[in-house]
Amino acid sequence: MVTVPHDLALCVATRQQETAAVVSVAGEVDTTNAHVLHAAIVAAIDGRSRVVVDLTAVGFTDSMGLVTLVRGLTHAAARGTALRLVVTDPHLERALAITGLQHVFAIYQDPHAAARSEK
Repeated sequence: MVTVPHDLALCVATRQQETAAVVSVAGEVDTTNAHVLHAAIVAAIDGRSRVVVDLTAVGFTDSMGLVTLVRGLTHAAARGTALRLVVTDPHLERALAITGLQHVFAIYQDPHAAARSEK
């Protein structure tokens, strides 16, 4: 497991689960720390067919956090990697719905299901 504590607002940890790399994110993702999340996603994609970004412990994200997820998806797609999100927070679900991103990402309620899914 790789843990990247950036500040008190964000903690990112990557682990292998089944056939996927799982990037667990806790705290708040914003303009000041989104680059930490982006670096973790890019590192997790390296040579893997599946990456799960677990956002269950994220309490807030601004537009830069959403842009970072889209950049990660673009990076993954260019390398043939499936990128999935785990989202359970109603505020984050709403942000994804308002922006139309719920139709762009494969979104799951559980990291195990996201790691196992063939979709």
